[in-house]
Amino acid sequence: MAVPSSSKAIQVLDLPTEICHTIVSYLEPKDRAHFAKASKRSYFVSFPVRFRGIIFSEADYKTRFEQFADGGWLKPVTSCIRAVTFKFHNLDKLLSVLSYVTIFPNFARLTLDLSGTDVLETNLYLATISLLSKLPAYKDLEHLSLKWARYPARPRQYILPAALKLSRMPAEHEEAYESEDEGSSNCSIGVRLLATEDPEADIIPRAPCYLQEDQRAYAQILALLTNKERQFLGPFILHENLMKELKGLQFPNKLQSLEVYIPDVRNYDFLSFFNTTADISLFLRGKMSRIKDPGEPLTEIHLPTVKHITISVTFERGYSTPQELLSPFPNLESLTFLHSRDGGNEDIVRDHIPNLPKLQKIDLPWPRGYHYRTNVLDSIEKSVRKRIASRDLKSLRTIRLFQQKGEMHTGSVTCTISRETDENGQIQKMEFQWEDELDNHRDSEGLPDRGLIGLNPFSFEVVDWGTGF
Repeated sequence: MAVPSSSKAIQVLDLPTEICHTIVSYLEPKDRAHFAKASKRSYFVSFPVRFRGIIFSEADYKTRFEQFADGGWLKPVTSCIRAVTFKFHNLDKLLSVLSYVTIFPNFARLTLDLSGTDVLETNLYLATISLLSKLPAYKDLEHLSLKWARYPARPRQYILPAALKLSRMPAEHEEAYESEDEGSSNCSIGVRLLATEDPEADIIPRAPCYLQEDQRAYAQILALLTNKERQFLGPFILHENLMKELKGLQFPNKLQSLEVYIPDVRNYDFLSFFNTTADISLFLRGKMSRIKDPGEPLTEIHLPTVKHITISVTFERGYSTPQELLSPFPNLESLTFLHSRDGGNEDIVRDHIPNLPKLQKIDLPWPRGYHYRTNVLDSIEKSVRKRIASRDLKSLRTIRLFQQKGEMHTGSVTCTISRETDENGQIQKMEFQWEDELDNHRDSEGLPDRGLIGLNPFSFEVVDWGTGF
């Protein structure tokens, strides 16, 4: 079927894609299929794949692959597909079709959604990355998502005790924080790694008896699988060997975002990012425990590729302080705290930020309660002066107090720090220049420019995104 040459037909195809898609959707399925063959533009306005990519499930994957294979009616548009998703319940079938993804030469997004993983999760994560790394298209992947779910009957299927995400925040959280597209500086711009846990999960490592129980369960489930599946998963990975396996993973050079949802792997699956080469940002939320090497608990960990960190923490007893948590990041350049302390923010600067020689920027929210702005700024400035005078934070250039979304009486204030040094590098003079960026200030109500600012406590519903490391 050729594209109609009438001026009206051409005008229709010149409309925005969404409108064209709506118009074409009124065609009968058979007619729409014929219309889609006419040109690339016709295909794009004929199917919602234009917006979400291709999704293969166990029910229809064979039929759908035939449509894109040699001789299939959609073969001409395989080069246009940029995102591919597999939703499977059977590991053996998933392994059979993974290599077929290469029929889309330009795909850059890959999602593997597999249920019924149970105690296979850790082995499955490592084996899947290893398998994908052997595909020719793997090196060009920009977005990779691995989602393991337990059996549907188990309620924990809907809880994500451990999740990693490089990229922007989950859609359900975007209302709480301004999006990066709006130019918000409340959160670090760029690639982001989320590390979260089930809020009720025990952060203490599992006792040996439970690990032995998992090992027995793994062997029992493995015995029920096919030879192909058993060979793919390999032997049960012991706790002390996990670190070595994680460090052996290879990620695509062009990778911009990585999602990993592994319900049973808790505080250490993020360590696979030892082998990432690009600078990344780290988002820590909830309660925190110190980052440790699972194989060598006393070994100090360094993550040099992390340049930006955003922390959303609850300061509670029994959990590590930000100072303890931040020590593995020697090359940190910017740091954002999304929650303020009840007593103010000066103690965060004074007590909770280690000596990070490359740290250039700190973002803090206005403290809770009622505070005179002058007192808040003076106390933070005093803490920073002491740190710099003791030769800490020698690269710090900017401090910013930002207005939290939803607040009507606060604004953003940025401080630029300048130094004058002598020939020996000793600081002779230090200046702090504060600049207001207030959008909704109370000046209109007659309060002085640096007067009393009323603040509502910042709140954020954690739901399933509870503790951090």
